[in-house]
Amino acid sequence: MNDIRNVIWTEPEEFLQKGIERIIEVDVLLDIGCGIVPHDDYILPKVYICCEPYQEYIEILNEKIDKKTNTIFVVLNYDWEAVVNHFADESVDTVFLLDVIEHLDKETGKQLLARTERIARKQIVIFTPLGFVENETMQDGKDAWGLNGAEWQKHRSGWVPEEFDGTWDIVACENFHSHNNIGQKLEEPFGAFWAIKNKKLSDTTWPSLINNKENLVPSIMGRVDQVIQLLKAENVSLYNQKLNCEKENFDLSQELLLEKNQSLTKDQMITSLQDTLAESKENIAALKDDITTLKDNISVQSDNVIRLGLEKDKLEKEKVKTLQDLEVLNMEKQNLMIEKLKLEERCSTLEHEINAFRHRYRFLERFRGKQ
Repeated sequence: MNDIRNVIWTEPEEFLQKGIERIIEVDVLLDIGCGIVPHDDYILPKVYICCEPYQEYIEILNEKIDKKTNTIFVVLNYDWEAVVNHFADESVDTVFLLDVIEHLDKETGKQLLARTERIARKQIVIFTPLGFVENETMQDGKDAWGLNGAEWQKHRSGWVPEEFDGTWDIVACENFHSHNNIGQKLEEPFGAFWAIKNKKLSDTTWPSLINNKENLVPSIMGRVDQVIQLLKAENVSLYNQKLNCEKENFDLSQELLLEKNQSLTKDQMITSLQDTLAESKENIAALKDDITTLKDNISVQSDNVIRLGLEKDKLEKEKVKTLQDLEVLNMEKQNLMIEKLKLEERCSTLEHEINAFRHRYRFLERFRGKQ
């Protein structure tokens, strides 16, 4: 394949690292189609939003992130289109599309790329095979993780660096994959590439956008898991707003200090700086307390989710038992109806026999009267 202006070709052993080192540190990251595991080994933002459409993957993903305490995770059970529709312009810093676009047809993939450029403030990171590669399934029809998501794992398009214009940085490797997706060694390796787009920063700040619930999560419709995600986002927003307020107060103090600089003595300046430093330490201590409270709130909400889940399971079991009881009652009712019909038929037969007997009796009485 011919090199183009913005492509760096690498060897397999350095390929992944060459891409990862181009990912910038950010506050809010949206990982679309993350599967059963987030890519927090690549980057650790303050808020990591996982978007995954397949429910079975979501359940395993939740189990994994429940054990992580290094950042705040938000999990959204939606496909890519639902998610990008509910995020405002430049509402997240970075969008990950790692092993995603090859699972969409080409036109749909182009639509996804265009719409992620709208919601990303700083960077879009793509990882995909080099050209079209058929994805394999296990003999029992399971996907590579042994789950029932084989249809979601199907490859529907192939991509090459030439499809990305000069605004994208490309890091590629022609022989990166030596095994297929289910672990079978290939006779001939196939390649992969990173496509990374760095956007110009605007004046938009993420705390003001993430505080808008409609930008982060659509109508919760009573779903407990989404309520918890929304609470997490609100707590993060409050925390960042407080940080901004503290920074504004500190900047204001600095401005006032500069204005009075001509009239202050050296000792007065030292005293003023010491007072500012002491106040800042108090604010930091208060912020630490807020973080502890935030973690406690998240823990309480997680416990509530577990409790509600258990109650839901209990109610579902009771519902099943009630339905079984109703089925038994219906069977008994049907049997009683059958018995009733039999009795009515027997009564009708007896009534005919009685009428016949009465007729014969009257005939005999008339015959005796004649004699």
